Amino acid sequence: MIGKYIYFDSGTTNTRIYYIEERVMKAVQSRKIGTIDNVASGDRHTLLRGLKDMYDRLLRELALSDADIDGIYMSGMATSQNGVHEVGYLRVPVGLAEYRNAVSFWRTPLFERQVGFLTGLVYRPDMTKGTLQNAAEFNNVRGEEIELLGIMETYSPFFAGKKTAVIMPGSHTHILYTEDQKIVEITSCMGGEMFAAMAVNTILSASVTAAPDVIVEQGLISGFDMVRKYGINRALYITRTLDLFTDESLQTRNSYLEGVINEGIITALQSSRRFGDLDCIAVAGSPIYFQIYAPLLSHAGVTVPCIRIEQNKNDSFALQGFLQFIK
Repeated sequence: MIGKYIYFDSGTTNTRIYYIEERVMKAVQSRKIGTIDNVASGDRHTLLRGLKDMYDRLLRELALSDADIDGIYMSGMATSQNGVHEVGYLRVPVGLAEYRNAVSFWRTPLFERQVGFLTGLVYRPDMTKGTLQNAAEFNNVRGEEIELLGIMETYSPFFAGKKTAVIMPGSHTHILYTEDQKIVEITSCMGGEMFAAMAVNTILSASVTAAPDVIVEQGLISGFDMVRKYGINRALYITRTLDLFTDESLQTRNSYLEGVINEGIITALQSSRRFGDLDCIAVAGSPIYFQIYAPLLSHAGVTVPCIRIEQNKNDSFALQGFLQFIK
């Protein structure tokens, strides 16, 4: 599809808006707004108003009008129950063709035009209703799927003919399994939100920072081991103990807490029925995540090769996925 397009990549806490012309990204802006703002305000139009404001501002800066835009699309949490417009999940396995065919259009308030909403994905054993007994068999993503479609295109030689688990950290950390250029399974976990909850809203806020930028491997491994030895409750409190009774640095305490939080991601991966057949594990996102997961995987005895999926500074995998979507 050649023309002028606006694409919103909207998550739990942040949103990016892209202007694309003739399949080339010409402008991008970001804002700290997401579905958490709908939940916190109790008003499901809070996010919508924020997105419309981003849209209007970008058009003014580009000296464009709404009539110049051939299409507007949204992906990620904007399509969720707490977002702008809920779109049902598409069941895996899913490749780019199936994903493209599942787009849902809705005449959206404030925009007063049809907007395309790109669906999230779900892994479920069958179409029966979830219960307390089978809930662990249900896993879902919104936003990571289009990022992974972009990753698979960018790294197509790597994914060809391989069974891969891609760890995708964020507010929530998902593990997506790929085979034959398709997303075939999902494991859904808490991630960044869990770290933030501990680092911001508990006594641990006095001992760690909310956004660590240095990983001390010894502290990381220690946090991991404490969970496996004592359980997560005791292991979390030891973060405070490190501050009160040792000379360990802030960076070590941060790394320890990362080890505590991310032990569960490694356990979830090792518990997957696909784990034994993997050819490779890939870690997407900021370089610091590779500094977390590569040592933890090695320490946990995982021998499958682990690689870092790199991203250009001014680019995003979600954008790459959307560019594939509009081809």
